[in-house]
Amino acid sequence: MEFQHLLYERKGAIAYLTMNRPEKLNALNAAMLSGLRLALTAAEADPEIRVVLLTGAGRAFSAGFDLHRGPGDPGPHHMPPDAWRQHLKTYVDTFLMVWNLSKPVIAAVNGYALAGACELVLVCDIKIASERAMLGEPKIRAGIGPPLLIIPYSVSLAKAKELLLTGDTIDAREAERLGLVNRVVPHDQLTGC
Repeated sequence: MEFQHLLYERKGAIAYLTMNRPEKLNALNAAMLSGLRLALTAAEADPEIRVVLLTGAGRAFSAGFDLHRGPGDPGPHHMPPDAWRQHLKTYVDTFLMVWNLSKPVIAAVNGYALAGACELVLVCDIKIASERAMLGEPKIRAGIGPPLLIIPYSVSLAKAKELLLTGDTIDAREAERLGLVNRVVPHDQLTGC
């Protein structure tokens, strides 16, 4: 299968989905999310697929939502709340497809997983991080909140508040200690876990 900004490869019973915009640190855009929805639908429908592994090409899982705005593409501070809510619905619906997939989804976090990408990791069933991984919600510092707000369901309320109020990023070992990821592995062993 071929998608724009997403690689789909099947090896035995595993569907490997690789976000493929390494020059943009795999920033999530409409084309990538559309491909992800189609790939998840295909994996769900394929009775031979038993698990989905989601990762990113290059040095990042994903830097989060693409902040580049073209002409006529207003940002959240220039849209009425209802229009922005409708805009976010597509992202939320895509993430919920991961959450609701009947087959386990493993996040192989190979580097940065920031903002919306951090939430994408957290909706996966199993989260394996490279020792190079960094996770967090830095968009908070720009006054933009996370659309799913999944962090409070993943860590203690006190730590969730700290991460969401400061926008701090944390390394893989701290993410494991807090329960944001299940395991940290050497970078070269990430997709072999």
